[in-house]
Amino acid sequence: MKNNTKTKDIVNWIEVSDIWGDLDKSEITFIDLFSGAGGMSKGFEMAGFEGIYGLDHFDSAVATYQRNFKHPIFNGDITLKKVKREFIELVNDQLSGRKLNVMAGGFPCQGFSLSGHRVVADPRNSLYLDMLEIVNILKPDFVVLENVVGLRSMMKGGIERKIIDDYVSSGYEINVTTLHAAD
Repeated sequence: MKNNTKTKDIVNWIEVSDIWGDLDKSEITFIDLFSGAGGMSKGFEMAGFEGIYGLDHFDSAVATYQRNFKHPIFNGDITLKKVKREFIELVNDQLSGRKLNVMAGGFPCQGFSLSGHRVVADPRNSLYLDMLEIVNILKPDFVVLENVVGLRSMMKGGIERKIIDDYVSSGYEINVTTLHAAD
């Protein structure tokens, strides 16, 4: 199905076809925050990336992640300084001096979703900042932020601009696009 939506979105791609599905060839590392049961982790793993750690705070999702991945997951509330500190130590230990290439995070979408009430003051809307604290310490090469399309229009795009500005202030160049998953 052809997407007729006109956007100014820019996406930078990395070629992974030579390591697709072959974890033994990969030296590209990733961690997954707000990992849930591991959908994004599975995609990175299928692309040949090496999983280092997942992080979530929902017991059933963590149990599912543990069952489906060889790399560990940390069950903890990312808003707590102690949890962030411990998670960062575990990631660094697991990396054993290697570079963290990608930090992915699908921070909660309930406050942004067009299917919900779109509450600007929903405390989950600021969880991307907790991820940013970890980004600022681990300094991955790339950061992947995933959320619902409703985030892009909330407050006339102000929420999206704020998130972009916060990551740009930390030294990252940001590219934004809408994924049409059906395609």
